[in-house]
Amino acid sequence: MQEASQFLVDYLKDRFCVIPAWDAPIADLARRSRGKVEVIVWQGGHTLSSVDLDALPDLKMIAVVGAGYDGLDVRYARSRNIAITNGAGANANDVADMAVALFLSVACDVVSGDRRVRNGSWTNEYRGRVRTSLQERRVGIVGLGNIGQKIAERLSAFGCSISWWGPNAKQGVVWPRASSLVDLAEQSDTLIVAAPLTSDTANVIDRAVIDALGREGILVNVSRGGIVSESDVIAALRAGELAAAALDVFAEEPTPTSLWADTPKAVLTPHIGGYGTAALATMASLLADNVERFCKGLPLLTPIHDVA
Repeated sequence: MQEASQFLVDYLKDRFCVIPAWDAPIADLARRSRGKVEVIVWQGGHTLSSVDLDALPDLKMIAVVGAGYDGLDVRYARSRNIAITNGAGANANDVADMAVALFLSVACDVVSGDRRVRNGSWTNEYRGRVRTSLQERRVGIVGLGNIGQKIAERLSAFGCSISWWGPNAKQGVVWPRASSLVDLAEQSDTLIVAAPLTSDTANVIDRAVIDALGREGILVNVSRGGIVSESDVIAALRAGELAAAALDVFAEEPTPTSLWADTPKAVLTPHIGGYGTAALATMASLLADNVERFCKGLPLLTPIHDVA
């Protein structure tokens, strides 16, 4: 993450006094700054505990870079009246593009076709099996927030049938909402996960959902690794009970290579969905604007109020 972190530092340093502290413990940051840190910029998937927050007694604001903030103890931060913002919507286009790229890589036989060409298994008799055309694909999207809606828009252009599921109905969307996550999986041949990680969504993509998706199903995850039960996905892939999985996020990052070594039909990328120039620039601009507005006592653009 240092390349992205340096991008943020370069963007922010002309407007604020910035102390780069990636890969360093909070206690070290507190020591280097003599505790006088008022705003901290944080990658939301990394743990920021009450102990960490206590090491920064002057902290007044946490600016989360991306949309997700599952690693943050929001309840404790709010109890200390620490303002919290996130990058809601800032990387939606780039992450949606990544979801589509991962989907196409398996649905259109791109990665496995590349392997056949390289390993000599392409012959005059066999080039690959006939695939389901994109306009015949039934795509279910788990979570229809900023990213989920962008994914739906992109795949609608391919002619895919789109449906979705989330805990709350949404006004003004054209895609039908399934009655449950299992129902969404049953009526889909592709499941794309774009939901936030919460106590309710942890490991929600489990064996029951995978079985409902079926042995011809494709699973794509661009949200948080903790939403998907990796052990269930690996077991299903090895048993031929899931056609393919394309994952950009993992429960542990970097994910252990040994975990996937003997797992077939898995396309894996190193959490690069939001690693686009437009996403980074938009996140940096939104983050800086939130910090500046906080310092001036103005309403924040993307505040986080929930303590669940």
